[in-house]
Amino acid sequence: MLALRDLQWRRRRFAIAVMATATAFAMSLLMSWVNARLHNEPGKILDVLGVDAWVVDERTSGPFTASRVVPADLAQEVARRPGVAAAHPVVLLHSTMQARSTRDVT
Repeated sequence: MLALRDLQWRRRRFAIAVMATATAFAMSLLMSWVNARLHNEPGKILDVLGVDAWVVDERTSGPFTASRVVPADLAQEVARRPGVAAAHPVVLLHSTMQARSTRDVT
C-alpha cells in the first residue's frame, strides 16, 4: 500500500523510470538483432554465390572485412583436396566511387 501511495505523488519519477527501462530493453533487442544479422550474413552470401566455403589467409578476419593477398595457385591446391569438386580464385576489393554522389563498390 505504501508503494502505491508513493507512486501517486511521484508520477513524473515513475514515468521517467518506465521510459528508461523501456529504452534499455529496446536497445538490447536492437543490439541482439544486429548481432544475429552479422552472424547470418556470410552464410547468406555463400548461398547467393552457390559456394560451400571461402578460403582466406589465417591472419584475416574474413573475406569481406580485410584485404590480404593469397597466391592464386592456392585454388588448385584446394581443388586437389578430397571432397572438393572445384575451387576458383576470387578477388574482392572494397572501395568508394564518386559520380554524382559517393557510393561504396565491391
